[in-house]
Amino acid sequence: MPPNKNASLLRTLLVKADTLSCMVSDKKFPVLLRPLAERRKVTAVEFCPLLVDAMITTHPSGFRILFNSDGGAPSDLREQYERESSENLMPARLRFSLAHEIAHTLFFDLSEGPPQIARTFRAGGTKTALENLERNCNKLAAHLLLPTPILQSEFTSMKAVNPEALLNLAHRAGVSVEVLVRRISEAGFLFVERYFVGCIVLARQDGNEVTITAMAKPLHLNIASELRLMRAGERWQLRDRQGISVFPAGLFPESQIKLTVESAQTSSERDYRVTVEKAGGFGSSISYLLTFEEVKRN
Repeated sequence: MPPNKNASLLRTLLVKADTLSCMVSDKKFPVLLRPLAERRKVTAVEFCPLLVDAMITTHPSGFRILFNSDGGAPSDLREQYERESSENLMPARLRFSLAHEIAHTLFFDLSEGPPQIARTFRAGGTKTALENLERNCNKLAAHLLLPTPILQSEFTSMKAVNPEALLNLAHRAGVSVEVLVRRISEAGFLFVERYFVGCIVLARQDGNEVTITAMAKPLHLNIASELRLMRAGERWQLRDRQGISVFPAGLFPESQIKLTVESAQTSSERDYRVTVEKAGGFGSSISYLLTFEEVKRN
């Protein structure tokens, strides 16, 4: 299957993931995973010592998912899964791993008899078939947890796009803030719908080095060049118009900086409101969630 066929298949499966999650969640967050798994004929989710994080197997009646208990008590982990509720969600990391395994079931025909593989990704775009499968199952997992219609409703109804509101949304949806920012990035049209001229950045600071973990910015709105040039995985190199380095840890919870907005004809300085909040950390490594929004002129 050529790369363009891979892309077509992925689009089809993303719509299927969205539809499935909206169906089992009554179109609101969080998407609970047990009913989602049962809808895909996952008959057992078990926790035990494994050499890998997780694996899925088929049997005549459906699927069985095995997770590495990683030193935890298998009975406690199983109870977390079986009794998951809106008020008592499993840890975000475990929820994403389970959604990833459920995503693998979308490649099977479950209409009659034992599961049969009906769709596959092929090698392409410098990736092996297995690499394409695993990478796209991550995308499908994000859609299962954050289906587009619910994410669209939640994002566009926010009173303000700021770190506090985004962290609250991630918590209610039972996902990590990184997964949320990456989903918003994929659905860049959300910025246009609420006309948010700016971007969302998740950055990790370890000592004096800051790395961009994830970011979301609009596809069709012109934002400051310093923000447009930011890329996930790169080092943080933001400077204001005076050439002074701007670091997340050195910012007030809310402040303003001047950045350059360029168009085909002109270049102008604009004020951007910057809001920052700690999003987690371990040891000397601290994550910061930031929003940059152009201050509207009167």
